[in-house]
Amino acid sequence: MSSTRFFDKRVASVALLAALVAALGYGLVRSLGTADAQPAPLPRPQDFAATAVTRTTSEQAAALADGTVTLEEYEGAIQQTAQCAKLSGVDVQVEPGKGMRPSSLGFTAEGTLADAESSRQRLEKCKAEYMKAVETTWALQKANASTDEQLAAHALVTACIQDRGVVVEDGFLSIEDLNTLMLKREKMTTADRDLFEAYRACRDTVMEELGYLLP
Repeated sequence: MSSTRFFDKRVASVALLAALVAALGYGLVRSLGTADAQPAPLPRPQDFAATAVTRTTSEQAAALADGTVTLEEYEGAIQQTAQCAKLSGVDVQVEPGKGMRPSSLGFTAEGTLADAESSRQRLEKCKAEYMKAVETTWALQKANASTDEQLAAHALVTACIQDRGVVVEDGFLSIEDLNTLMLKREKMTTADRDLFEAYRACRDTVMEELGYLLP
């Protein structure tokens, strides 16, 4: 019987984080009787934690009590989730983290897609019990990196791009440069596309090392 391995995608962008915050019922702005309600900006991590600690499980509340989630607390939540899933019969695996990148959870499922879905649901139940609010607070902390931290991260991204043999004008790829590049869309030149693809690859590498969420 064949088996398939599934790994959760970490919260890997500001857009995905916004979707997760909304899915958990935090940070939504809605006007009654208004069809075009707009989502609020991402909440500050300490504000999210202060609200989440009153709604989440006792297992996660301890990590959220001081308004900050450390890497050690996040890793503890991941390990608790893995143990819970294992006890519920899920063939769970933990992919070790690197630097400031936390570990990831996955599972192997044998049989039908229905079997895989059953494993996924059991894992999600354990994540809700031990991890979801902790994970979101951690991700919000990384999305709210200081200006100096963001500049340092972009300097690393620029160096990575140049190491790949792609030219970066002025020797630094700024947020403004990225916005200009993305606005070109179909009008990108070959050089633009090479730069954009190199940025995407290097962004992921730097996010793994530092943990910050970049555009």
